[in-house]
Parts: sequence; structure tokens; C-alpha cells
Amino acid sequence: MIDIDEIIKITTLLIEISKKISANPTPEKSGGYLTIVLNNFEEVKVLPIGTYPKEKEEKYFRLSQEKAHRLYAHWLRDKTAISSFQTRDESKMQLGGAVLFEKDSKINLISFSGLHEKLDELISVILGIYLNLADKEFAEEIIKISDNYSFKEMLEKFNIELKNNNY
Repeated sequence: MIDIDEIIKITTLLIEISKKISANPTPEKSGGYLTIVLNNFEEVKVLPIGTYPKEKEEKYFRLSQEKAHRLYAHWLRDKTAISSFQTRDESKMQLGGAVLFEKDSKINLISFSGLHEKLDELISVILGIYLNLADKEFAEEIIKISDNYSFKEMLEKFNIELKNNNY
């Protein structure tokens, strides 16, 4: 079972860390929607995290789910699909930010929408590592797809925060 309070706490921490990432083009953004799909859709949660403009709520809610659905549909056709960046089409507002993790023959998806799309992806990837759905090597495969060069910086800051705050 998903510990919702823990997921919100960790995702909020990741959002706060994202504001300090040197390549963040939108450090003023501080929230959005998180979609988590675990164990072949046995558990599905869509959670508001942090703060965001009220007029963006429907957009972030919809995009968070769209990224996950699009990635899963792509994975059904191509089992190498692991990132929504693989089907990104900005002209259709189909952006990056979702990651598919296959563990113990189960499909798990994490998608975030509300920050810059590369930071959305970092939140999804690092949350996947935190939830033991992936290791750093798998995360680096994802990062190569999107050329997300802020991964190491964000993961390092996240690990320091975890250690300093006894998570």
C-alpha cells in the first residue's frame, strides 16, 4: 500500500530541491499533480502537491495523467518505452515527466506535472528510486533519453536532505 503522507512529504521535498537546481528555468514554481500507478494498476493515486496557481490546477491534473497514460500505451506497443520523453510532442502538449518502472513483472508509473518538464521527470525518477522501483543505473537510462543533465545534482541534494532530516 502507498503511504500517501510519505509520498506527499518526499515529493514536496523534491519540489523544494528543484528550486535550487542550477539549470531550473522556473524556480518560482512550487507544486503540481503527481500520478502514481503501482503493481499493474492495483493502486492508482492522483495527488495535488505543493502550491500552484488555481487556474493551472485542471491543466496539471490532466497532464500528469496524460503523460502516464501515453507512456503506458507506448509501452504496450514497444517494451523499451520507459519515458514520456520518447513520445513527446510539444505541438500537442504531450510533454515529458512520466517514467515507467518494471519491477517483479509488475508495471509501475510515476508522473508529475507542474514544474518544467525536465524537473517533472526528475521528481518521477528520484521518487521511483526512493520507492525502490529502480536503481541509479536505470535512472541514468531514463536521463539519457531526455538529456536531463540535472539528475546528478538533484539526486545528490536529495540524498543530503534525506540524511540531514533523518528520513
